[in-house]
This record gives sequence, C-alpha cells and structure tokens, in this order.
Amino acid sequence: MTRIANRFRALFSSLSALCLTWVVAACEPESLTDAPLDTTDAGAPSLLPRAAAVDARENLRRASPVDPCSDAVEPNDTRGQAWLVDVDERIPATVCDGDVDWLAIDLPEAETVSVRVESQHVDRLSPIEAFRPRARKPFGKLSSASNAMELQLNDVRPGRYRVRVAPRDGQPPTAYTCVVRVSSAGSR
Repeated sequence: MTRIANRFRALFSSLSALCLTWVVAACEPESLTDAPLDTTDAGAPSLLPRAAAVDARENLRRASPVDPCSDAVEPNDTRGQAWLVDVDERIPATVCDGDVDWLAIDLPEAETVSVRVESQHVDRLSPIEAFRPRARKPFGKLSSASNAMELQLNDVRPGRYRVRVAPRDGQPPTAYTCVVRVSSAGSR
C-alpha cells in the first residue's frame, strides 16, 4: 500500500509541475490586464488559411458587388473573422453604418509598427484600434493627417495582432485603404 501511495504522490507531483509550467508559459503581460482573455487565436475556425484567403479575396474583387458594403475582405465583422493580411499589403475596403472590419496580421518582433488607414473621408471613421495577441485592450498611439489616421505600435513582440476599423454612427458607406508597415527591426 505504501508503494502505491508513493507512486501516486510522484505522479501527482509530476502533473502539478507540468500544469504550473503550462500556466507560466501561457502568461503574457497583456493577458494580465483587467480585460477578459481573448481566446480567438486558440481555435479561430473562421480564420481562413492564407492561400484560401487570397483566393476568396480575388474572387470577391472580380465579382461586381451588389451591396456597397460588400468588399473583398467581407465577412470580417468579428475578431474570429478577421482577414489575414501581409505586412505592406494595401487592403481596400468599405465600412457602413453598424459595420466593423477586422484584419489580422502576423507581426515579427519590431521596435515600431505603423497601421495606416487612408480615406477621402477619414472624418467618417472612428479611431482605429490595434490589439496584441490574446488581449482585448487596444494599444498604440494614434495620430491624424489629411485623409489618413496612423496608429504607432511600439515594442512589438511576435504574434498575430488584430486591427479594428469602424465608422462613426450614422455615416454613409466609407471606402478606405489599410496598410501595416514594420518601421524598424527590434534588437533584443
């Protein structure tokens, strides 16, 4: 009986150590905010693989839209539906009243990343937001210029980031272009 109890204690100790390792490895500073944890990246069944996303985008671009709010990156109304885009890829899209566009981008480690949204009617758009992987609290410093908004993200760690573009309430359909650029490589 003692031998069985000792084996049970050893097994329990090993499992406890393994669980503690998983918990510590999963902790990221941004997940320690007061915001609830976002598990979108855990499964993300609606996030298309890059090749499928490119094919779907090209098919939508070739088709003439019936709805002015139907663009090449729809559906992308939730974090889980975010269109996966590449660094320096210019994404043309349109938002309508009540519509929200989400884009996802896999970023490398970098000192600075800029998210730029250009539009002839930038005043019709709400401030753009960027989210670190698994975080719900937006981050970055927003600046505005003529016909553009730019969000500067500093000290970027590798991972899948989300960008949210939304119109101000009651605005007509607004076309915009979004581009994400890595300004300088990190040196850690």
